Amino acid sequence: MTIRLHLDQTEVVPGTAIRGVATLTNNTRRTITVETCAADGWVDVGLSNQHIGFEPAYMGVACAPTVHLAPGPNRFPVAVATTYGACTQSATHATSQESACSSNGLPPLPAGIYTPKVVAIGLPAGTYVAVPTTVVLSRPR
Repeated sequence: MTIRLHLDQTEVVPGTAIRGVATLTNNTRRTITVETCAADGWVDVGLSNQHIGFEPAYMGVACAPTVHLAPGPNRFPVAVATTYGACTQSATHATSQESACSSNGLPPLPAGIYTPKVVAIGLPAGTYVAVPTTVVLSRPR
């Protein structure tokens, strides 16, 4: 199994979602059932760097496995958030991983260079993930 990520843009202003496609290529001759429920969310893409990580939270399983990957490429649309994944109501409790909430909800990530990270639940061990090398979040002009 191989995952390749194609993003429509690799330079945006923080707070702007990046659309793309995750292509999961089943290199076998049989259909693979992903051991998770699609309703739970199973492919997430986020941004991380040396200061900010990407660790999506997954809740309990809502249904039996529902994702089946046919032999060959299987494409899934993704949206990469350029905001923090969580925030705190108290600015005094803000950290590099969890910024203070803004009046609009999740605050944008700081400008900088990030690496996309794909988290896919329920795939076979040894799945190879190939991602674009960098995403640049630049200050508004």
